[in-house]
Amino acid sequence: MRIVVVAGEPIVRAGIKAAVEPCGDLVLVGEGADARAGFSAIDAEKPDVVIMDVVLNGMNGIAATREVKRRAPETHVILLSATANEREAGEAFAAGADGFVLKTQPIDTLLEAFRTVGRGGPYLPPGLRGIVLAKGLGRSRRRTTPSLGFDVLEALSPREREVFDLVIRGWRNRDIARELCVSAKTIDTHRTRINHKLGCAGTADLIRFAADNGLWRSNGVTYEVQSPP
Repeated sequence: MRIVVVAGEPIVRAGIKAAVEPCGDLVLVGEGADARAGFSAIDAEKPDVVIMDVVLNGMNGIAATREVKRRAPETHVILLSATANEREAGEAFAAGADGFVLKTQPIDTLLEAFRTVGRGGPYLPPGLRGIVLAKGLGRSRRRTTPSLGFDVLEALSPREREVFDLVIRGWRNRDIARELCVSAKTIDTHRTRINHKLGCAGTADLIRFAADNGLWRSNGVTYEVQSPP
């Protein structure tokens, strides 16, 4: 089972490398200190499993997971966190992660989690297993997001939510600007911030994000975004 680890802290990368080396069935084939370096290693090595720290400089691990799944849908991703945070775990799975582990877990437990996810199964620490996972989560590029009790658009401001809604309906910037009574340049700024916060590269990614997270439904040629809570 080929593994790439993406973590900003050298001690974390070294620790995983030291844990994996004695294993005959696990091989560390690449690593990166941030998402960009991680993507390069993943593209080059085509690993079975990516171990991704939630906290990274630049793009965080959850947004990076979404990009890994876009680039390599069959690659399994495990998010590595310092805290047992249910919301964070939920966001990780919504982004396409197949597992969520804690840095405080014993090495043997982490290795078993790597193997479980590498074989196609989901993994959560015992304290977080109350989260309801959709059957087969992470095994298909098209998935239904489980009900995890969190808002995937929480990072967006009310105005950014309005822009997001109109963008995935197919509105052009000038039309959005006219509708919201602002300049096209302001809409450009909002879109840049939305893309950054959601880890998306453009309109196609935003539509995919909305679909993957159950935020719209097809209705002829239009899309309807659910109202924020």
